[in-house]
Amino acid sequence: MTSQLDANFMAFRTSSSLRNNAENFIQNIRSEVASSQADLLHQTMMEFVDHCLEVYFLKPTEVAKLQPRSLKIIELTVNTIRKAVNMAMGKIIKKLSNAQMAPISGYMDSVMFRDREDFTAPAFIAFPIPNDLKLRFRHIAHQAETGSPQSVVPDLIAAFDEIAEIALDYFFEQPVKLLNLGPILRKMADLGINTTQAATHSLLRKIFKTMNDQQLKDSIGYFESLIVEGAPHLYASSI
Repeated sequence: MTSQLDANFMAFRTSSSLRNNAENFIQNIRSEVASSQADLLHQTMMEFVDHCLEVYFLKPTEVAKLQPRSLKIIELTVNTIRKAVNMAMGKIIKKLSNAQMAPISGYMDSVMFRDREDFTAPAFIAFPIPNDLKLRFRHIAHQAETGSPQSVVPDLIAAFDEIAEIALDYFFEQPVKLLNLGPILRKMADLGINTTQAATHSLLRKIFKTMNDQQLKDSIGYFESLIVEGAPHLYASSI
């Protein structure tokens, strides 16, 4: 089995607020506090979703300096995803007891990379990516930088399709499976996941095809900077 020191991750720093909320939720569930942690979990998860949308959708548009028409498409997609996820999570989480939240607490603990003894040190949210995908993405970046950026668009979209599928599985599908939801709540969860999946794949095809050479280079460079070799919290200076 590949260790965290050898694995490849796509990672981003958490805010202090997200880390504090996550740490509090994890500790409260472990301590078996009597009061419901539903509100704290919902708040933490929506803050996490907002971070993801900022890092993977909004920040790249800022880096690439997209035109207003493209910005409008991205903002609409972000709002669609946020609304769908918020509605699904709100309905699901309020039905959970603290005991039912325990698997989510453990999973949250595993995807947040940090020095557990130093709360002032950076913490990261990360998901693993296969080595072949990392190498393909680096090859795409090299081709865009040294050749014709427009020629890499099909391969770039394919790579991002794969990255999006991995992220959705890691951050949404797997946690939902841990909850062993009944058919009605599972249907709500699937609706949120499927909406996010469809909106993301549609956006990828629209946006990359509208970018000029420099915008493609800048966007690819930004996403390449999020790829880390080894546990993210051990490589804080590289992100």
